[in-house]
Amino acid sequence: MKAIKNTEDARILLIDDSIIHSGRIRDCYNNYGIQFDGYESSDYAFDNYSAGCLEAAQKAYNEKFGSVNWTSLDVQADGPEKVTIENEDGERQTAIENYFGEWAKENVNYSEGRYITYWNGSNHISILLDYDGIDNNRMWEELDDDETQKYIDIYNRAEELPDVWERGYKVCKVDDYKLTFSQWEKDFQIAEIEEE
Repeated sequence: MKAIKNTEDARILLIDDSIIHSGRIRDCYNNYGIQFDGYESSDYAFDNYSAGCLEAAQKAYNEKFGSVNWTSLDVQADGPEKVTIENEDGERQTAIENYFGEWAKENVNYSEGRYITYWNGSNHISILLDYDGIDNNRMWEELDDDETQKYIDIYNRAEELPDVWERGYKVCKVDDYKLTFSQWEKDFQIAEIEEE
């Protein structure tokens, strides 16, 4: 088991640590079930227009092959490592798109981190625990082993109490803590712990 803490309201969730994943943040989902794009995941990629990646590839192309009027070509990101050229066709279009693809293999950088993705009954939702991107999506943090053990001990004491379930929840008190157990699909945690 692992304990995670909400940084806004101090709730503690005890979870099965096997649901914590490490990988690309763009594989996560926001609160509406929409998969992160390059901007939300802070990737240095073509589909994160604020990162300057597309402009850097254009500059590299100009340095290698001569200056190109990129505005007239209407270069559009078609994913993190691919572009499409709207106002050009034929061999030149293919050559430019291929160059950008090769450039991306060497230069695109994906933000990585630790996260939980779960099904809330309607959508996939991700909880970001730790990652190297911007911090605006992170509301949870992993607690260290000593803190986790403290909450596991409280959980173990609550498990010894009688099972009284009402509307899919079991709520009990241990010392100054309220523990909530849930049978609902949206609740991926083993228990929620709040200090009273």
